[in-house]
Amino acid sequence: MNRTFCLFSLFFGWLMIAGLMFPHEASAQKRGTVIRLSDFKIVGRIQKPQAFYVLHRAPLNYKSLNFKESFVKKVINEVKKSPF
Repeated sequence: MNRTFCLFSLFFGWLMIAGLMFPHEASAQKRGTVIRLSDFKIVGRIQKPQAFYVLHRAPLNYKSLNFKESFVKKVINEVKKSPF
């Protein structure tokens, strides 16, 4: 096992050195083609949005609810029943 580990690390080391020696070839292949266009001029104005709006705050007229009947008896009856 020691010999195979030594050979594997030696092989991996050589691969690392070879990769460091030739980095420019890999980067040259990744470059795309360059397309150069002639200059042209666009004349005009930039249009800005003309919308204007105002949002009013909602009124805070909260009132408490008035219950006409009590639900305490119904809740107690439901709790006393078996769930299944």
